[in-house]
Amino acid sequence: SFFGSPGATAQKFSDQPYWDERRYEEARQWRPHFVVSTLGTNDAKESNWDCEAFTKDYIELCFDFLERLSPRPVIFLVAPPPVYEDGSLDIQQCVVADELQRAVARVAEDAAGKINDPLEEQAKRARQQVPAEMLAHTRVIDAFSAFGGTALRRRGYVAEDGVHPNERGTRLLATLVLAETRREVALCLRRQADAASVVPDNPLGL
Repeated sequence: SFFGSPGATAQKFSDQPYWDERRYEEARQWRPHFVVSTLGTNDAKESNWDCEAFTKDYIELCFDFLERLSPRPVIFLVAPPPVYEDGSLDIQQCVVADELQRAVARVAEDAAGKINDPLEEQAKRARQQVPAEMLAHTRVIDAFSAFGGTALRRRGYVAEDGVHPNERGTRLLATLVLAETRREVALCLRRQADAASVVPDNPLGL
């Protein structure tokens, strides 16, 4: 299902925070197994950008999904594509190419760590292993490189505004996301099949 909101930001204090969108609460209630987020580009507007606030708020947003155990979703953060026209829609090309890319990578790592670090510390003290299903998993999908990177080599995949993918770019992005998520989906289905095939010792409760 699609719970995106055009123009939304990860930052809470901006021109259009995703936090205030109805779709955000709908997404949380839906309890997805997989979350693909493309936030970041609108945060890079000159009127919005605050790297520290972006990182903090995006980690918190991811944590809101990761803290759930039934299921614990896998989160894919799409590293935003490059901006081909600096200042288009008030979006800063240099921020998208540098600070934003590093911030998204940090968000992915720190959001998972916010769940996993305490679990692993407790397990270490108890000399046990954390059950795999309890661990949080995040991934970064590198749309920045796929759309031409800092060299801006793929102008033909971007609309006239220099920001949004055109039809060709949309197909590229969809293919990229599918390729990155396919393995995790297959693993999830395999785990569900394995769990369903386990026969309890006393299925009749006698």
